[in-house]
Amino acid sequence: MVFYINLGIFAGFWIVSMVFCVLAIWWSLFAGRGRLLSAAILSVLAVTIGCLGSTHFHITWETWTNGRLQYHYDTRWFFIAPLVLGVFALACTVWKKVRSSHVA
Repeated sequence: MVFYINLGIFAGFWIVSMVFCVLAIWWSLFAGRGRLLSAAILSVLAVTIGCLGSTHFHITWETWTNGRLQYHYDTRWFFIAPLVLGVFALACTVWKKVRSSHVA
């Protein structure tokens, strides 16, 4: 039972961080200037969740059958995607802010 609760918490953090990444990228590329601060905040939160997920919040489980390792899962690699996408969203947000300040 505890395993499923931990897995649910892990999945919740991962899904929330991916939603943050998608919204931050969308707002930084396609929305107006009013959404840049929101995009920056969401991308920083996604990077934070990605860092914490890959270093602290990971689940490792194994299945042994007849003395042989059958399955080995390590969830810290799932948080590489929000980490990379969060950094990309932050870069897009900074790029749009710099570009809009030079144009205006």
